[in-house]
Amino acid sequence: MTYLYILTDGQLYKIGITNNLDARLKQNQTGNPYRLWYVLNVAYRDRSEAERIEAWALRFGRPTGGGSEWRELSVSELRKIRNALTGQSWLGRVLGAVFGWLGVK
Repeated sequence: MTYLYILTDGQLYKIGITNNLDARLKQNQTGNPYRLWYVLNVAYRDRSEAERIEAWALRFGRPTGGGSEWRELSVSELRKIRNALTGQSWLGRVLGAVFGWLGVK
């Protein structure tokens, strides 16, 4: 299983893919003074599909000095990515509640 994820420190967002969410979070957290967490992760059986969607998602926002995967995303850009990846499923409703809790409308 391959996961497309959006990771944040509350300011910047990292869009990427991994086969192991726990290991990827630990890897990104190492040396980072800010607590990181996933705001979204979606599982794909086909890695090439995850890569294609990652390339689409990386078109949003503005890359920062942390590399092309770390970027500034507006609330509307984050919402657009979330809606495209989750649709109107139960997961979308759950994520909507979580995003609301985080202050993302």
